[in-house]
Amino acid sequence: SAGRLGIWEWDILNDHLVWNDQMFEFYGVNRNSFAATVSDWENCLHPEDSLDARSILEEALKAKPFFSSSFRIIRPNGEIRHIQAEALMIRDSEGHPIKMFGLNRDITEEKKNIQKIQELHAYLETALEQSQAGIIIAEATKGEIRFANPASLKITDRPKSLVVDDIDASKYGIWGVADLEGNPLTGDEYPLLRAIKEDKFIKEELAIMRPSGEKRIVLVNAAPIRGKNGEIFAGIVIFLDITDQHQLLERVRLDKKQAEEALKAVQAA
Repeated sequence: SAGRLGIWEWDILNDHLVWNDQMFEFYGVNRNSFAATVSDWENCLHPEDSLDARSILEEALKAKPFFSSSFRIIRPNGEIRHIQAEALMIRDSEGHPIKMFGLNRDITEEKKNIQKIQELHAYLETALEQSQAGIIIAEATKGEIRFANPASLKITDRPKSLVVDDIDASKYGIWGVADLEGNPLTGDEYPLLRAIKEDKFIKEELAIMRPSGEKRIVLVNAAPIRGKNGEIFAGIVIFLDITDQHQLLERVRLDKKQAEEALKAVQAA
C-alpha cells in the first residue's frame, strides 16, 4: 500500500484474476462489476497497445519465466493511464503454465515528466544551435568539452569534425584563443577553465586566431554551472564576434586623436 503497487494473481487453468484494491484504483473499475478474467483486463487496454501487450503475454505463456511490459489503459471515464507490469510465471512439473503473479505500477506521471524533459531538451538544443553567439560547455572534473554550437565553429573558423565528445582540456589551443595582441592562451588561462576552477563569472575581450591567420575580437562571458545541491559540475562560455565594433571604435579613437592634434596645431599657429 505504501508503495502504491497493484498486486495481482492469475489462475491460468481457471482463467480467474485476483486483484488487490490498488489494481482496481489504477484501472478505475468497480470490484463488484469486474468479472475477473483476462478478457476483462484486455478490454481495459488502449487499442493501440493491446496487440503488443497480448503478444508479450502469449510469449510468457509459451516459454518465458517472466512477463514485463508497459502499456496504456483507458479507464471507464475515458482517462488514459500508463501502466508498468512485471510478473512471474509458475509452471507444473511438466512445464505447463498454471499461475502468474505480478505487480503493476502507474507510471503516468513519470511518462509526463520524461516528455517535459524531452521537450525542454529540444527547445534548449534548438536555441543553442540557432544562437549567433558561440557557446561551448565543458564538464568540471577534467574540463572535457561536451558541447560546441555551430556559431562557435563559424566564429573560430574551425571544422565540424572538431565537435566531438571528450575533447581534452589540454587541446583548448586548437580553438585559437589568444589575448588582444594575439598571444595564445595556455593552461588555466582559458576563461571557461578559470570560471570552473575559480568559481566565478568572467567577462573580458579576447582574440580568436583563425587558421588563416585572421584575428577576430570576441566578447567572452564564462560562468560555472551548478547542480541542485550547489556543486559545480560544468562550465559554459558564450562569446560574440565584436571585431567590426572594435574596429569602428578604434577608428573613432584615431579620428578623435587626429582632430585633437589638428586643433592644437591651429591654436599654436
